[in-house]
Formats: sequence, C-alpha cells, structure tokens
Amino acid sequence: MRVMDGRAQLEVSFAEWIAANVADQARKMGVAIDEALDPRVPIAAQVNQNRWIAQCPDCFGATYVWKDDLRQFCPSCLNAVAGHRYRRVVMPAEDEVSAIEAMLEHRLLPHNRNWSPGETVEGLAAENLERGLPATLEVAGGDDQGTVGK
Repeated sequence: MRVMDGRAQLEVSFAEWIAANVADQARKMGVAIDEALDPRVPIAAQVNQNRWIAQCPDCFGATYVWKDDLRQFCPSCLNAVAGHRYRRVVMPAEDEVSAIEAMLEHRLLPHNRNWSPGETVEGLAAENLERGLPATLEVAGGDDQGTVGK
C-alpha cells in the first residue's frame, strides 16, 4: 500500500475537493474564499497514518495534501486567521519524498506509517531495522537502490 495524498485517496483534484467539501459550507457561513495565497509561513506537510497531511496551525484540524497542488484550506475554521486565503504547503524535495515513502511502506500497518518534518530518512531506516523491517530504498519495478542506515 502506497503512502496516499489527497488525489490518490479521494480520486479528485484539490479544486474538486474544495468545491465539494468547503465552498458550500463557506457560502452558508457568509465567507468568501480568497483565491490568493496567505503570504505568511507555509505549512509543512507530514505523513500521518499513511496519509500526506497538512495540519491547520489555527484549529489543528488536518487535511490531505495534494502533491500536485500544494495549497491548504481548512474546512473546520475556513482559514479565518489567514483571511480565508489558501495557505501554501511545503513538501520535502521529490527524492526525499520517495525515500520517506519507501521507508514507511516497509511498515505493514498504516498506523505505523508516520513522518514529521525534521525526521531523517536515516532515522526512519534505523526505526525499521530496530523492528526487523527492511531499510531499503526501492524504485519502480522493485529494483533495490541499497540499504540506508547500515
């Protein structure tokens, strides 16, 4: 099972998710969603129980991250503190995302697949090895690029 982002899990784009889950709620509350990005500090993506998420810094709710659309809009607080603007989400570099996902995918149970900004791939590999799990970086087709942390 792959680590899931919003598109993979929900099978819709970020814009479709906003239209289906947030826009009507905002309208009913008299809130106009501002299409601009909040210029303040972006939200760092994290993996929580096999899902790429962005945690709202205001109400601490969380939403999926769409890797192909790195914006966040909280359906709980409607990004009120950000002036109802989208917030930018930052992801690790693509090669680091692949390595993080490879380490986590060796863990069979989704609730054990977690990563927070600041954790290293080497740290994830060490956790895997401590639990008797592989610490390999795999590429498409199953080719092994080597073991991390040995």
